[in-house]
Amino acid sequence: MEKSRCGLFMRFLLPLFMGIFYAWVLPASDTEAPEDDKETNIPEEIDLKNGYSLLTKKFLGEGTFARVYAGKCTHSNASVAVKIIVLDEVEGNAVTTNDGAAGVKSPISISGCGAKDARKGAMREIKALRKLQEHANIVKLHAVLQFSDVMLLVMEYAHGSTLKDIMSSVGALSEDVARPIFWQIGSAIAYCHTKLIAHHDIKPANIVVDETNVKVKILDFGLCIRGIKAGKKCRNGSGTPYYSSLQVLEGKRYDPYLADVWSFGVILYETLTGEMPWWAEDYDDLVDSISTTNPKLPKTLSGKIECLITNILCKDPAKRFNMAKVLTDSWWKAGSASKNAH
Repeated sequence: MEKSRCGLFMRFLLPLFMGIFYAWVLPASDTEAPEDDKETNIPEEIDLKNGYSLLTKKFLGEGTFARVYAGKCTHSNASVAVKIIVLDEVEGNAVTTNDGAAGVKSPISISGCGAKDARKGAMREIKALRKLQEHANIVKLHAVLQFSDVMLLVMEYAHGSTLKDIMSSVGALSEDVARPIFWQIGSAIAYCHTKLIAHHDIKPANIVVDETNVKVKILDFGLCIRGIKAGKKCRNGSGTPYYSSLQVLEGKRYDPYLADVWSFGVILYETLTGEMPWWAEDYDDLVDSISTTNPKLPKTLSGKIECLITNILCKDPAKRFNMAKVLTDSWWKAGSASKNAH
């Protein structure tokens, strides 16, 4: 069995992974699959020998450390997403999985091909998702396949569009439309915090909304922070600057859970107005803009949402709402929030 899997890797997966690496060096456009995936010698479907298959021609997108392709369960034919992570050369602890393919070694070393800290990011995501499987609005991890320098995460397929794409298509959303979406986002973040997990990269590209039933899924835990006790602080400069709190941008010690709340507030503001609360040409200007100015909401929005956003985007973390307090705010009662999360 191990020999056949190594043969599979040599014939099909290795060329695909190497193609992904070159696509990272010369990035593909957001709307096209990488050119390397169009090679005729790569089959359209690869059986991963663990109850799932990879659909090499159905490129879904890319994140900080990985590219994501569609796949399917070979037993039920249900859709899944397969995140392919080419690991960096830094050694890490072995990942324990319940999957039969775990521990199979690739016959050719491609160490060093991965993005910096890809191995750590994969480990963070796996450990976090295994603790968060019970929440309806957090994408589920089905299986992990680990080679010496490549890791595959088989995940729940999140149907719909990212919040980023929705805003690009229709612009700002009304309060009534946004309310059930953000209730689910907030519920998922609050659940993470009860498990001592801060997402640390909450942004529209990491939120998928199925517009047919207004169902939300939170993705990409590769930058998450785990194990910080409530009220304690950390220092970690990762994340997306425009959605990061002032303390994160300034490199100060900060509460990671309140940093998530800040990111939630930035997205809420952006979704309701179609604009960012702060905008700048570079990093230093962004820090200066947040430090010296306050965002203003259009008069067309309600006083309740203005009050909530003000309490979320409070620059003083000691006065900022935590997520539990956000979810008890009176704004949620102003409409019919779709409280269908766990």
